[in-house]
Amino acid sequence: MRWRSGDERHHARPADGAGTAAMRASCEVPECERKAHGHGFCVVHYARWRRHGSPTAGGTSTGAPKTFIAAAVQYVGADCLLWPYAKSPNGYGHAIRNGRHFDCHVQVCEDAHGPKPSSQHEVAHSCGVRLCCNPAHLRWATRKANRADNLLHGTRLQGERHGQAKLKEEQVLAIRSQADRSVVDLAAEFGVSTTTINFIINRFTWRHLP
Repeated sequence: MRWRSGDERHHARPADGAGTAAMRASCEVPECERKAHGHGFCVVHYARWRRHGSPTAGGTSTGAPKTFIAAAVQYVGADCLLWPYAKSPNGYGHAIRNGRHFDCHVQVCEDAHGPKPSSQHEVAHSCGVRLCCNPAHLRWATRKANRADNLLHGTRLQGERHGQAKLKEEQVLAIRSQADRSVVDLAAEFGVSTTTINFIINRFTWRHLP
C-alpha cells in the first residue's frame, strides 16, 4: 500500500504508439518518469520549482503520512498533534491512499475510535484546531453537535469571518437599528442590494447578532 501526501500527484507516461504531441520528454528529475510540463519538469516538480526554487524541495517522502497517522493513533499527550504535510482547501490535513483523497483527522478517528456510527456523524475536534490529529481531541459527533463546537471555538465561518461577507458586524447592527428607513436608501448607503437589506432586517442572515 502506498501513501502519498495530498501535494503529490502521479501522471503515467503515455503508452507506446501514442501521438507525437503526447510523447513529450520525461521530467529531468532523476528517476521521475512523468511527462515534462514546464522548464523540463513534470507538473509536480515544476510546481515545487516555482514554489521553492528547486524541483525536489517541499515534497513528502513516500510512506511519511502513513507513519504519522500510525503514530498519531498511539499518541497519549494532552497537546494538539498537528499534521505536518499537505492541507486541503478547507484547512484539514490531507493525503492520498490507493488513489483516494481523504482527510487525515478522519482516518485517525476511525483507527482510534472505530468506524463512523452512522451517515449522520462526522469527526469533531474538541480543541477546535483543524490540523490536530490527537485522538483524544477527536470524536464522532452529529453534524449539529459539530457545528455547535465550531461556533464555540470560533472556527465557524459566519458573519464577517465568511469570505464573501460584504459588511462588518457594526454595519449590520446599524442597518437593523434603522429598520424604519427606506430599504432602497439603506442599500445605497451601505453599498449592497435591497435583498441583502431585507434579509438582514428580517434576520434571514446574520442571525448570530442581536
